[in-house]
Amino acid sequence: MKLIECNFIGCQEEATTDGYVYGHIRDSEDKDSFLKVSACDIHAKHDSFYPAKEK
Repeated sequence: MKLIECNFIGCQEEATTDGYVYGHIRDSEDKDSFLKVSACDIHAKHDSFYPAKEK
């Protein structure tokens, strides 16, 4: 099984949660929107992180 790394800039921890952040991709002309990310336990607690709903 391949471990997924946290998507937050500079973080190399193992991701434990999938969710979204509101923003845009740098150098893209797209408007801000919810971007799918994987987060470690620390970054999953940030106010800017929205956990994905479990199905």
